[in-house]
Amino acid sequence: MVAATLVASIIWIDESFAPVLLARKANKVRFETKNWAIHSKSQENGTSFRAMARKYLMVPLDMLIDPIAFFINLYSAFCYAIIYLAVTAFPYEFQGVSSLNTSPQEFADIDTGSWLERSCWIATISCHDNWCPIRSSH
Repeated sequence: MVAATLVASIIWIDESFAPVLLARKANKVRFETKNWAIHSKSQENGTSFRAMARKYLMVPLDMLIDPIAFFINLYSAFCYAIIYLAVTAFPYEFQGVSSLNTSPQEFADIDTGSWLERSCWIATISCHDNWCPIRSSH
């Protein structure tokens, strides 16, 4: 159902992104008037690796500096940690009922605990005021 909706959207819904519309209009006018100097604002600057790295790598990291976004992400991470820890409790719950083997259960506990520990260390190190490389560049 989702695939059919996607295909129908691609076929029948027109483009609405302003830079794309302006570039198409500039191309149309360029071919109609044979004036090859006509271009849209989005076609003036080429995309460089540095600009793309800034847009797609540094801007999300800059969002970590914003206190509101940081605490919302921290709260979401805490909620997901509780959910993942609850998932590892299912083998404990059903071990007495159906006599499950404990070896998969132990692997799940080790894996979840190590990921939780790593995420705490990453959050602590990356957002410390004295170390954070993002804050020192501003």
